[in-house]
Amino acid sequence: MVLDLSNGGLMCSGLDAVEFFEMLAAGEDIDIDAKTPEFCEAYDKALNRLRYEVRKSVPVHPKVIKAKYRGQSNRYSCGHCGFDLRPSDLAIYKFCPNCGREILHKEPTP
Repeated sequence: MVLDLSNGGLMCSGLDAVEFFEMLAAGEDIDIDAKTPEFCEAYDKALNRLRYEVRKSVPVHPKVIKAKYRGQSNRYSCGHCGFDLRPSDLAIYKFCPNCGREILHKEPTP
């Protein structure tokens, strides 16, 4: 079996895809005869992979490491992997050079 990974047309967002798969599993849209233990296990694995891939695409805010002494500037680290980023790095990098997650440069809204 050859897997076709080409773009098949319109797509929804990753979060919408996860929501769709969760709704599909909870509903009665799948024939009861098709819901064998093997199918359910494969479905759960596919949904977990989708969640994992979507989670990687969600941007993160950098963590602020407050300066301890006067004259020093705050330091930052990636909100996902903890990679150390200098303040000048935040102006350069849109993505973490270590894990590839997008770094949000805006302050989170409460």
